[in-house]
Amino acid sequence: MPSQTPSGGVRKLLDRLSLIGAALLVIVVGGGGFLLADKYHIDSVWVLLAWVSAGFLAGVGWDYRAQFRSIPFISFFVAWLLLHLVIFVLVVSRFGWLYWLVALFLELFFFYATAELLFGLKPPLRRRRGGQT
Repeated sequence: MPSQTPSGGVRKLLDRLSLIGAALLVIVVGGGGFLLADKYHIDSVWVLLAWVSAGFLAGVGWDYRAQFRSIPFISFFVAWLLLHLVIFVLVVSRFGWLYWLVALFLELFFFYATAELLFGLKPPLRRRRGGQT
């Protein structure tokens, strides 16, 4: 009976087509958000903040997805998301993008340290290695 899994070359082509499709989807959805904001006279900063929030939720929240059943953790995460947006707006508007990268590093350090202190959750890298350093 022949195998149903694609061969190496076909698999590589499918991966590249998936990557191109995902990029086009991001362009359409992202651009559509800004076009809708323009149509309904909404400041484009709100669209940018929505995308930053989505990126923060996807990047940081994914590691703690099992904890989203806990009301205290959800409250902590929402408060941190709002703090993240305030820091983003203040640092980028006053100092620029380069300083925001430094602020982001410090902010994420404090986020992971606080999550470990309050909830006993280890940072993602330490959890993947089984707690070994």
